[in-house]
Amino acid sequence: MTAFGWCAPVSGPERPPLAAVGTLFRLDASGPRELVFDRLEPAAPDALGELWVPVPQSVGRRPPWPPGRYVIRLAAPGGTFERYLGIEVVRAVREIEPAAPSAIP
Repeated sequence: MTAFGWCAPVSGPERPPLAAVGTLFRLDASGPRELVFDRLEPAAPDALGELWVPVPQSVGRRPPWPPGRYVIRLAAPGGTFERYLGIEVVRAVREIEPAAPSAIP
């Protein structure tokens, strides 16, 4: 997986307050662990949506998100708003080969 993203409703009762902030956690045997990420879009935190990528481990080398269970929490200070989104990344069992072009009759 290259990036994790989320977006919130822009109107209605589920629209988050502008002070809401997204946080990313990875779930493992010891419990949730907050992760550091690079924000791909937009340039600054936004309560209505974001796109995150893993932090590069070396210059020009950004790893994919490893398989596992992740949670995005969108919450406003003071606990007035809190929502969660679960993501599970799995490793493909096998690569899917592209179909060969067929002859046109």
